[in-house]
Amino acid sequence: MEALVFLIEAAVYSILLYRYSKVEKTKRWHAPIYALFANVASFVAGLWMAYIMPGYF
Repeated sequence: MEALVFLIEAAVYSILLYRYSKVEKTKRWHAPIYALFANVASFVAGLWMAYIMPGYF
């Protein structure tokens, strides 16, 4: 599921950030890299929270 979320986010970010960016030379590959790092950070934070508070997960 996380991979599917990543693909959807990368596609949406790539389209919308390229279209609405105020920076003149926005690269399309920046959006998928951002989506990848955001999802990795979210996953790691979830693992850490599951370790700290195992009763909630």
